[in-house]
Formats: sequence, C-alpha cells, structure tokens
Amino acid sequence: MEQELTKSTRSRISVKEAIQQAKNWRDFIFSHVDSALSAKIPKAVYISRTDIQDLYKEMEGDPNLVGVRAYFTLKYPWTRKQKNHLKFVLVPVKNVPGYSHGKDILTVSPIKGDGDGDSDLYDFTKPCPDYCDTKSEMFGPSIYLPEAE
Repeated sequence: MEQELTKSTRSRISVKEAIQQAKNWRDFIFSHVDSALSAKIPKAVYISRTDIQDLYKEMEGDPNLVGVRAYFTLKYPWTRKQKNHLKFVLVPVKNVPGYSHGKDILTVSPIKGDGDGDSDLYDFTKPCPDYCDTKSEMFGPSIYLPEAE
C-alpha cells in the first residue's frame, strides 16, 4: 500500500473542466441552502506560498510522511447570525502498517512540542468569500456574492 500512498495525486485538467467543476460545486451547494445564505457559501480557500513551503519543509524532514489530508472545518459552531469561516485543516499522513490509506498524525513528537496545544495540524487557509478573485471564471457569477471591490 505504501506505493499507493506515495503515488502522485496530481491530475491536470483543462481550464474549461475546472470552471465546470467549480460550477457543479456551486450548483450542488446552492440547491441545498436557502438563497439568503448564498453569500456565505464557501467557494475556495487561499493558502499562501510561505505556508506551502513551510509544510513542504516539514514533510521533507520525515520520509514516513507520505502526504496530507485536508479536512473541511468551520471556525465556529453554525448559526445563521454569526459570520463563520470554512477552513481546510491540513493533517500530515504517515505510512503506518494496518492503515491502508495512511494514518493521520494528530500530535507532534515530544522532541518538537512542549505541551497539549502542540500538533502538526495546519490551519493556515483563508476562506473565500473574503479572500476571493471575484473576477475569476472559477468564482462564477457575481449573483452569488456581491462584489466587494
């Protein structure tokens, strides 16, 4: 199974296909929520170059780390009245016998950390809406979110 875990997951697709897939996501989500919430529906997350490089350095330091898993999270419990943030929490995945799809590493080794708050989990994404390119074809029609620029 190790070979499967370390195999590239990169799949290049055309711009047209990417735009269609983004539209498919919006259509699916908007069909399940009331239109008053449409401006709060997440379309993307932004991850800075520095954060990607830092994660790469962390991964490079341990050859048993074979990838990361991105979990969708909400910053706060859901209510209609509070602004919330969809995030991806990136969790390092290690090749461990008995875990056919890799094991989530939820704690940091004692060498790295010094307390209960330490982990190798990364919450460095910025949500869209807020961090959006509202003119991108991936973003879709502005009827979903008023222009903020």
